[in-house]
Amino acid sequence: MNGSVLAMVLVYIVLPIAVIAMADAYTMLQRKAYAFRTIPLLLAGIVVNALVTVGSSGGGFGVALFSMIIGAGIVIMMFLWSVYRTQDLGWSKWWCLLILVPFVGLVYWLALLFVPRRVRDVSASAVPSSR
Repeated sequence: MNGSVLAMVLVYIVLPIAVIAMADAYTMLQRKAYAFRTIPLLLAGIVVNALVTVGSSGGGFGVALFSMIIGAGIVIMMFLWSVYRTQDLGWSKWWCLLILVPFVGLVYWLALLFVPRRVRDVSASAVPSSR
């Protein structure tokens, strides 16, 4: 197997699964905080990727390594924040793997941005009435 293919598999498949598996089950991220974190990160990733692509014509290994490190950081942070937002909605954190699927990931990300928070009914909690 080619070394670059193995590195891509590690960064874009193994790292997200590890982040989802190790994410704190009690941390939640509301819609506004999720938007203010992911949109700038996504734009920064696009800019860095464009700069690396332009500079890679004579770059070589150093440019590829820089791009891989930046890409891994963006993937880790996006998945971590997506897990927290998913938990805020009351969904399973494993749904975040949909982000890896082309086009479906964009729809899922938009759903995380625009679906309102699930309101939990505390009046009908599991506390039995004292009769």
